[in-house]
Amino acid sequence: MLASRDGKDEKLIAKLNSGSYFGESALVSGEPRNATAVADIKTEVFVLLKDDFSAIVEKNPQLKNRIRGTMAVRTSQRTLDLLNSPPEARKGFFAKLSKLFSFKSKDAR
Repeated sequence: MLASRDGKDEKLIAKLNSGSYFGESALVSGEPRNATAVADIKTEVFVLLKDDFSAIVEKNPQLKNRIRGTMAVRTSQRTLDLLNSPPEARKGFFAKLSKLFSFKSKDAR
């Protein structure tokens, strides 16, 4: 899989094998995808829409746990990669993280 910022500087972030899956973070979070998958050999893919994905995961708790585990591993790896990258690459990440954990207090003035 390739990742890029603003369509520039593509970087290999993962190599997937037969039976692998990707795109689960976007389906779970509702956020736009953060990478593009590019096949370098003839590949057959299965597309799963959000509603179908949600129904399948809700009926299969073991699958839900497996997907959560995969997401945690991938997020940890991206975080480590980012922490080892130049400061300008980190700016967007910390802005997203800040937005995720921020809240507005009614008493804030």
